[in-house]
Amino acid sequence: DGGVLVTFGGTPQFCAVIDPDHWCVEDNDKLKFDARITLLDRAQKLVRLTKLPHLLQLHNTAAMPEAQFVLPTVGTVLTNLRIIRYEPKVGAWLMQENRVVGFLPTSKLDDQTKDQLEIKKNDLAQIIVPMARVVGTRPLEAWALLSADREALELDRPFGVDELKPGVVVRRCTVTRVGAWGVELRLSETLRAVITNAHVSDAAVAKVDPRKYLSATQKKSVDCRILTVEPRRVTATLKKRMVNDNTEILDSWIKARNSCGLSFLGLVTGFHATAGLAITFYGGVHGRIPPNSLAARAVRPRDLGPGDLLYCAVVRCLDASFHSLDQAEDTPLKKKRPPILALCLAPSQNDSARTNIE
Repeated sequence: DGGVLVTFGGTPQFCAVIDPDHWCVEDNDKLKFDARITLLDRAQKLVRLTKLPHLLQLHNTAAMPEAQFVLPTVGTVLTNLRIIRYEPKVGAWLMQENRVVGFLPTSKLDDQTKDQLEIKKNDLAQIIVPMARVVGTRPLEAWALLSADREALELDRPFGVDELKPGVVVRRCTVTRVGAWGVELRLSETLRAVITNAHVSDAAVAKVDPRKYLSATQKKSVDCRILTVEPRRVTATLKKRMVNDNTEILDSWIKARNSCGLSFLGLVTGFHATAGLAITFYGGVHGRIPPNSLAARAVRPRDLGPGDLLYCAVVRCLDASFHSLDQAEDTPLKKKRPPILALCLAPSQNDSARTNIE
């Protein structure tokens, strides 16, 4: 009842156990078999294995495209699903191409399917869920968590980090939390974004008014634009000028190297008397406008503050030691320290180098 004890050719350094639920009865007479590790506990020297067929066949889609069993990734849209089991207060198990693919909670059913379940509850085989989206996966159980509500079926709604990139505009987001640090936005069922104070208002630096933004969760939704995307953190902006900006954006260092002479909209993040005005773009790209460049345009640093938006022209791309990247292509310094952009004010602060902001 406690499972099967397995050894790896003699006295093992680790004790390997297969739970009864992960053991195939027909293999009881086999002394050698294949298994997949599900848990490795180095402190207790314990390894847990599984022999379930779907877990033995489970592979990464990109690495093993020919794998027999592949779970759909988060954000995948599935169509023409049949209901094989339904519990009114719980949800429905769905099948596609003779294989159970996932579970759809009752709260996430679309109105059309709910009506069909009321009429044909004794004949589930005739009920087809036209479309559902994967919002989570359970690899050990070999099924996906699905959703068929209106938000999930918006194809432009991101559900995975891999669907986001700097500069993407996400519409109809909901405020979930407000604090001294800023605002947290709900992009979808599976994604959240952080808005710092500098990006909450169109003003240079604004304190968050909880009453204003908490009311947005009940009365209206907000649009945001993605600034940076990391595996565990997504940042965005609510500045209307950035959200509605139709000009080309600067979102990578590779693009920065090839954009000398072009202008982009950037955010003022600070000022240093020697280094100059610090400007940040999308994707963590940043640079500085030296004081002499500001003086040449009769711009006083005290007139600008963190949160102000400026059009900046790229002069050149430098590494941390202020050597040209073209001259330091293979130097260790380039690999250890991030580069920086040398900038100047754009010819006109009302127009970019390519197109106008409506």
